[in-house]
Amino acid sequence: MNINPGDTRNAVTLSASTHKEKLLYWLPWLVLVVGIACSVYLWRGDIHKGQQQAIHNLMKESSLIQDRLSRRLSSMESLLRTVQGVFVASEQVTAEEWHRFFTAIQPEVHYKTLVALTFVAYVPSGGVQWFEQAMQNEVEPHFTITPPGPRTDYMVITHVEPKSVYKTAMGLDIGSHSHLRERASWSVSSGRPSLSNPVILPNVIKEKNLLVHLLPVYRSESNPATPTQRWEALLGWVVAFHHKETLFSSLSSGNGMVDVKVDHVGTDKEHLYSSSPLTDQSISLQESHVDAGARDWRLRFFTSQENLDILSDSSHINLLSGLVLSFALWALAGILVVGRQRALDIALRMTRALRESEERYRGIFQSVGEPVLLLQFNGTILDVNPACCAIFNCTRETLLGTAMPDLLHPLHRSIYFNSQTILENQQTFFSESLVRRQDGSIFPAEIRLSPALHQGEKAIIATLRDITARKLVDERVMQEKNRAEQYLAIAGTMIVALNNQGIITLINRKGCEVLEYSDDDLVGKSWFSTILPPDHISQQEEQFRRIISEEPGVLLDYEQQVVTQSQRLRLIAWRTTLVRDENERIIGTLSSGEDITQRRQAEDALKQAKQLAEQANVAKSEFLATMSHEIRTPLNAIMGMADVISEAPLSDEHRRYVNLLQRAGENLLDLINDILDLSKIESGRFELEHATFYLRPTMNRVREIMTHHAAAKGLLLTLEIHPQVPDGLHGDSRRLRQVLMNLLGNAIKFTHHGGIRLSVSPAPEGNSTTLLFQVADTGIGIPRDKLEIIFDMFTQADSSTTRRYGGTGLGLAISRRLVAMMGGTISVESTPGKGSIFSFVVAFHPASPSQDKTNDSRLSDHTRPQSLASAEEIIRHGPLRLLIVEDAEDNVALLRAYLKGQPYEIQVATNGQEGVDMFQSQYFHLVLMDVQMPIMDGHTATRTIRTLESQLGRKPVPIIAVSAYAFDEDVRSSLEAGCNAHITKPVNKTSLLTTIHRYLPAPDTSS
Repeated sequence: MNINPGDTRNAVTLSASTHKEKLLYWLPWLVLVVGIACSVYLWRGDIHKGQQQAIHNLMKESSLIQDRLSRRLSSMESLLRTVQGVFVASEQVTAEEWHRFFTAIQPEVHYKTLVALTFVAYVPSGGVQWFEQAMQNEVEPHFTITPPGPRTDYMVITHVEPKSVYKTAMGLDIGSHSHLRERASWSVSSGRPSLSNPVILPNVIKEKNLLVHLLPVYRSESNPATPTQRWEALLGWVVAFHHKETLFSSLSSGNGMVDVKVDHVGTDKEHLYSSSPLTDQSISLQESHVDAGARDWRLRFFTSQENLDILSDSSHINLLSGLVLSFALWALAGILVVGRQRALDIALRMTRALRESEERYRGIFQSVGEPVLLLQFNGTILDVNPACCAIFNCTRETLLGTAMPDLLHPLHRSIYFNSQTILENQQTFFSESLVRRQDGSIFPAEIRLSPALHQGEKAIIATLRDITARKLVDERVMQEKNRAEQYLAIAGTMIVALNNQGIITLINRKGCEVLEYSDDDLVGKSWFSTILPPDHISQQEEQFRRIISEEPGVLLDYEQQVVTQSQRLRLIAWRTTLVRDENERIIGTLSSGEDITQRRQAEDALKQAKQLAEQANVAKSEFLATMSHEIRTPLNAIMGMADVISEAPLSDEHRRYVNLLQRAGENLLDLINDILDLSKIESGRFELEHATFYLRPTMNRVREIMTHHAAAKGLLLTLEIHPQVPDGLHGDSRRLRQVLMNLLGNAIKFTHHGGIRLSVSPAPEGNSTTLLFQVADTGIGIPRDKLEIIFDMFTQADSSTTRRYGGTGLGLAISRRLVAMMGGTISVESTPGKGSIFSFVVAFHPASPSQDKTNDSRLSDHTRPQSLASAEEIIRHGPLRLLIVEDAEDNVALLRAYLKGQPYEIQVATNGQEGVDMFQSQYFHLVLMDVQMPIMDGHTATRTIRTLESQLGRKPVPIIAVSAYAFDEDVRSSLEAGCNAHITKPVNKTSLLTTIHRYLPAPDTSS
């Protein structure tokens, strides 16, 4: 192989002419002048473009400020409607319930502009004296309406939170403020929320410039449609006081580039807020309006020339960059000119080196491992190396003189001729082609054509590489890729791949559908800046960095909020895996995502509905407890006086009247107890007792109680207990008795002849303590279509207006719930005219020898051990003195009647504080303490008495709580307060005297 460079020295001599050298001398200066001119031209264009972009960004920030204000006002109105719902559910909301609600909404987290939340009652002028008296009795002893003075009507604050800060606001008539009266009146007439201009209430709330938000509240049973009906049904207003500065000052993003001015442009125009004073240099951006509680707020946005200059300042950087580049090109051109001659000298030395290494390159040509061909420029083969002969499976002589295009597949021969232009420009040509051997076989090859010189003429060096194996691999890879793309296209979840910089490298069809983009719009873009909300970008970028860094504890399953092309927010649940290269280095992530927006919305709605249902259930339970107390208090007097009258000499007719009165009271008491039990079960406050008891005494006691009722109708009640039934069991014997007595009571009521059988035996399935209880009667029976509904609340088999049997239909409903709580089931079999069999199965626990056995014969009161003075010590103080602490005159009269004939000296205190004062100044042997009283309740009075006993060194005096509250937690509250016993109203005389005698010696009545 002979490469001849030609007469290089003559070429250098010709290129060094004087004219050409002068042109090369001025070339660097020409480059410098052109570069500076272009930089200045582009700089002036950048200034204008930068300012336009800055104004666009500032207007976008203005729109965000308006959106934040609208969302904040919407949140304020939602708060008012939530509170309105509280009053619709219950028109009587206590101060404690108001405080619990205020604490539950977490105002310091969700409503940071809120200063105070109040309820304003509407009081006509004729009801002022009654209203003040009621508030003094129920809320605040010194409650008065301020400011005083006659008005047509009053709008008075009755509830306020935080009460510890704004207690002085109670009683304030906001209607005395003309602007607030006008706003409140408008809200009632329109039925819509209303927002005031900034007001100042210095004597009540220290904060200035308050915005007052009002929403009318109507009676729950009414749905007023006209202004007149709204005024007639009006209860008052839910009113929220908001700090004006806090509402507006936190709207901006904090960079200070946009100033906002807010004005009310209604009939009573008023300036509301300016983020900073406006000057002659202020530049107006845009103006918009916000509807806030029927108030038209105008928002005007401004910026300054200084801010525009700051935002568009990047043009100066571009100018500086252009100048630096111009000088760099000037220096480079100078270096090239100066170094040109040096390069020519180097070329001469290299030419001599080429001559010296010609033989060495010839050896390399022959020994290289890839096929190499030396071609004339027209394509004729001049020489080949041994590797070329091997790949074509022929001798060197066979290939010499052959045209290179003849070695290519006919369809690919044009490739060689297309390469001539590239080779003419002294560039390398690269291509893939099908090559044909002498035997006609074809193989794919990479062909590289490089220009060269051979004996002073243009030549070509061609190299071949057989790529048959690689093509097979590429084909399999392509097949796998196509298959993977098909899988991705039909996948039901989003598939997204990101590289280490968070750039989207792959997204499937489902991902494009959810995000409302095409794959061309997303691939190559940053996931964070394109898809995520602006306020989430920094947090999500940090999480992504932790994922690709494999930090310990980082979650690969997470939820992320994204923004679609139409600016809708979607919630995506991602499952991410790391993608690694062949060296196990992390090169990105692959994530599968599911759009859970609708599911999360449904879950949130379900959670809210559950909370509302739970709140309603709690409210119902509290209502029933309150009604129980209110009913038991007069019922105590009614039943008690009936007992007192029954002890007096009466005629037969009058005794029948008294017996009728006693039975009616007992029926009413049973109804109250059933409703309370059902309420506790439904609200989840019902708890079973777990204690060891004896089954046979329990069953015998039930039979003894119900035998009297059966005998009164001439019926026979029998009890059968299977011999294999164990006696010692662990469970709730009291609720077992309640279920059995409910079933026996129904059997007696609906049976007119024959008898009733109560039986207990081992259940067919289960262990030895799983028992089957049955109540069988020979009564009227139950129709088949009524067998299921008889266990529903307030339901009986005969629901007609002419039914023969009374009752509420609660007994079976409570029995089924009690059996279910004990882990059992209840069922019924019945034949009309022949009788019914009620059965239930309960699994008890076997009694452990270490467990205490409970005494199943309980009294109606609840007691606990107490260290008391002995009877002898009490008697030494003289006559037995009893203190009755009770505010109801009827109950005092009843207790006196019960204790009439007993040698007790009785004194009465009408409230807890008076009782404590009398106890401190006198000695009493026993105290009967009512729980609910004015000034000081019974629990507080009991604790105070126990403290006085400890301070004075007295031994504890028995204190018996007498209350209309009948829940188990009420009993526990009395015992925890220090009472020795808790008696539930209506009080039975026998129970009262038995309880008193338990702590005092029975008095000698012989005198």
